Amino acid sequence: MIIYLVDALYEALNFAWRDNNDDKIFYDKLVILFTDSALNGLFTDLSGKDSWKMSHQFLKKDITLLVVGVEPTIIECYDFYCALAENTGKGQIFCSFFY
Repeated sequence: MIIYLVDALYEALNFAWRDNNDDKIFYDKLVILFTDSALNGLFTDLSGKDSWKMSHQFLKKDITLLVVGVEPTIIECYDFYCALAENTGKGQIFCSFFY
């Protein structure tokens, strides 16, 4: 079964997050995306889900997106993933690891 990155982002966006946090244990909603490839739709036809539009929804729902990319294959998408994380409003950085 293939699960595309945009589908994973969609599931995170529609996850049943806690609306209130009275115990103050958890303060932020955080999604960490580990990837070694381009998002579906970045270099191919879209599957109906648009990761850029979803990042606007992440911002509206106060969800932080952190992208961790594995090089060398991810280097061609570096700018896009940086912008995607920045678009969630938290200014997260793109991390990369060499193997």
